[in-house]
Formats: sequence, structure tokens, C-alpha cells
Amino acid sequence: MFNTVNRVFLVIALVPLFSTVLAHHSFTGEFDVQRLETVKGTVTEFYFVNPHIRIYLDVENEQGETEEWWIEMNSRSNMTRNGWTQDSVPIGQEIVVTANPARNGSNAMGLLGDGTLLNSDTMEPVVPGSFDGQRQQQ
Repeated sequence: MFNTVNRVFLVIALVPLFSTVLAHHSFTGEFDVQRLETVKGTVTEFYFVNPHIRIYLDVENEQGETEEWWIEMNSRSNMTRNGWTQDSVPIGQEIVVTANPARNGSNAMGLLGDGTLLNSDTMEPVVPGSFDGQRQQQ
């Protein structure tokens, strides 16, 4: 009886840990790290939050229609160490993003180490030294 009760409490105690691990996704599972694509669009939303920063863009497709795209980036804490703030990407700014496309063909891209995020007016990095086409040291 004592062993059964201990096992039940152990399982109950470990369930939250397993759900956290299972909830996180793999970057290489979601994005094609063998390819880079480029989109140019206007920032509509910028979420400077954990677990991943997200930028939403309005992008004009080849037919002249507006499509919503989103860019997933590293965590807020990692990006803060690279000089990013909640004001780094203002709403309405036009940017050019070169990043890894979504594997499922959706209007999504992942930007972690390779790729670029440039101000479309100056073609300079949005945050100097960050995502300027150079692989960052891990």
C-alpha cells in the first residue's frame, strides 16, 4: 500500500513537468532551416514577450493582395542581451525579413541566428549588430 501511494503522488508531482516539456516545440520541426526566404512588409504588431518574440506584418503578395505574416524570434531575455527593447520595431515601420520559412507552407518565418531583419528605408539592421546576416555565436 505504501509503495502504491508513493507512486501515485510521484506521478501527480511530475505531470506538470512533462506537460511543460511537451508543450515546447522544436524550431527545426516548425521551420525549414535549410532555406531562407525574404518578405517585405509593414509591422502591424510587435510582441516583446516570452517564450518567443513575434512580429506580425502586412505583406503584399504577387497579386497585390495583403496577407498577414508572422515572424517568430528568440526569447525576450536573449533578444534583450542583443540590444532589443519593446521599442525596437515600431508599429507601421516597413521592414525586410530574410528568415527560415514555415515547413507547413503558412505565412510564418523563424528568425533565430541566420537571416536579416532590416529597416526597408535604410536597409540597415533594425537593431545594430543583431540579425545583420552574420551567424551569432552560441
